[in-house]
Amino acid sequence: MKFIRSLFVVIALISIYFATPQPVMVRHTVPTRITQHHDAAPLNIMVLGDSISVGCNDTPLSGWCGNLSAMLNSRGIAHTISAHAISGYSCGALANGFAARFDQIKPNLVIMNCGTNDVPNSQQTRDAMGTSWRIMVEYSHTHGAMVLPIFVQYSNREINDIAGRGWLLPGEGQANDTIYVNWSLYINATPRWFVGLADLQKVPGDLNYLIGGNDGIHPNAFGHSVYASVFYRAMRDFYGWPDDVREPCGLWGHRINVYGPPNHTPCTAMS
Repeated sequence: MKFIRSLFVVIALISIYFATPQPVMVRHTVPTRITQHHDAAPLNIMVLGDSISVGCNDTPLSGWCGNLSAMLNSRGIAHTISAHAISGYSCGALANGFAARFDQIKPNLVIMNCGTNDVPNSQQTRDAMGTSWRIMVEYSHTHGAMVLPIFVQYSNREINDIAGRGWLLPGEGQANDTIYVNWSLYINATPRWFVGLADLQKVPGDLNYLIGGNDGIHPNAFGHSVYASVFYRAMRDFYGWPDDVREPCGLWGHRINVYGPPNHTPCTAMS
């Protein structure tokens, strides 16, 4: 009888356990931190971007992707670069086709160069941009890719005012604020999702770096080389790459007032 009573108790406990909703354990695959580039699997990079990054769609690569690829090749770092970069697209527009393009490329690193075409000047538009940004970060992580987020470059005030694109200037600052707020939510809780942070605010929006004429937005050849240096330096510590790419000069960091004069010293060479 004692054995039978004990058996009933065990059965009752098992019944209670399975009748009570149990927490669902979600396992996320976190890529292993790479400390030596020569021991690492080849990088399969997906560049997310707008017209700033359209050269990343080219064969052979052009724009800043061509410069970055040359940097990696010269240091023996195996890699491929593909892109989901469409001129004029906002973060929201890029998010709409992101999953399909990601599944096609199957990257292990996503460079998120979006935000130039966003104008998040209200809480509603900031929320919408932030949601799109987070969707792409979450999808990248849950499908095995690391993420390199960016702050967008500021364009040239005078050229854009003349060309009727003055709206870009406040939009760029507001986009960077939105990216910063959303990135901050993750970096403290899930720092291993990111390989670093690339700050393209380090690229001054003056004619040393831009195409010029009536184009106060897109980088020229020197601007592309500076972009590549910013991206390389943002990733080098995580991947253990050589520390032989200098910090670009002419830095102005975060501009507090996007309409104020840029605080930088223009230059024509790395320093």
